[in-house]
Amino acid sequence: MASALVRSEMVQQELIIARTIQESFLPVYTEDHPIAGINLAAKNVSGDFFDYFLQEDGTYVFNIGDVSGKGMDAALLMAKASSLYHCLGKTIKSPGKIMEVINEELVEHTTRGMFITMVGGIYDPVTQSVTMSNAGHLPVIQRTNEGKFLQYDSKTLPLGIIADQVFEEVTFSLAGSSLYLYTDGLSEGLARSLDQPDELENLHTLIDRFCDVPRQERLRQLAEEASRFDAGFDDLTILLIEESQGTKSEKLAAQQ
Repeated sequence: MASALVRSEMVQQELIIARTIQESFLPVYTEDHPIAGINLAAKNVSGDFFDYFLQEDGTYVFNIGDVSGKGMDAALLMAKASSLYHCLGKTIKSPGKIMEVINEELVEHTTRGMFITMVGGIYDPVTQSVTMSNAGHLPVIQRTNEGKFLQYDSKTLPLGIIADQVFEEVTFSLAGSSLYLYTDGLSEGLARSLDQPDELENLHTLIDRFCDVPRQERLRQLAEEASRFDAGFDDLTILLIEESQGTKSEKLAAQQ
């Protein structure tokens, strides 16, 4: 029994280390950035991920993804996909092309049956334009300041299923609106909490409720509402893009 206890404690310690390494991949939020994210693991490690970083030309590269399955296998594949996108995003200016490269890598080397849904894109704070590609992921939600909702659905399979996929891109303006990217831990968790079907209208109502809350606190509130029923049901990740407070202040000062 003592030996089994020691082994169990060693495994738990290794999982804690693995989670710490995962968290080190996540960008650190500051008010100056127009992007915020949150990642909550259902267990010790997560199969969800998100990333964003500022490039020298002033644009932001971002992505969010969800690996099929749970546990260490999903966590390792998450680390690989997140690292690949981060590296490729520094030199390839097309989210669709980045997806194509990652897809070929996963098809060639990933264990059969595992795949990744992902959204990747580029956001330009100056022009407030977004160029985005969706690989089998959930719809991306855009909410205007007037309360109108738009959505951007995937038209391709997830990454790692078949080779030679072409991933379409869409470009649109984010002026006067917010963009919500999320994994199914949010939508399905909310459906469980409400005891209702998993429908986008549930998310619209939830987003409306907290639309005036500061970005990082807003994400915490959204996650809390979706995990009230069972916090360990699934990994939960949300990425939010909207005009930063610094940019808003500069525009207001210029108008005055």
